[in-house]
Amino acid sequence: MLGDAADDKELEETLLSNSTLPWTVVKAVRLTDTNNIDYHMVDFAEYHPALSHKISRATVATAICDIAQDHTHIHDKVVVM
Repeated sequence: MLGDAADDKELEETLLSNSTLPWTVVKAVRLTDTNNIDYHMVDFAEYHPALSHKISRATVATAICDIAQDHTHIHDKVVVM
């Protein structure tokens, strides 16, 4: 049903997995415009989606900056919640 988009996503993740460069895939739950900056991260494989999960755009940006500065979650796929 998703056609080329799904194929591109699979190729992207394969290329990343085979890369020696540092990378992190950050996925987020439903985005909001609130100002709450509290967050935690869950390994993507352990994440169980729920309609009640939501996070502010500012929080996702903060999490991305924290990951980049701390060099944490290298070669990981995480969900910011």
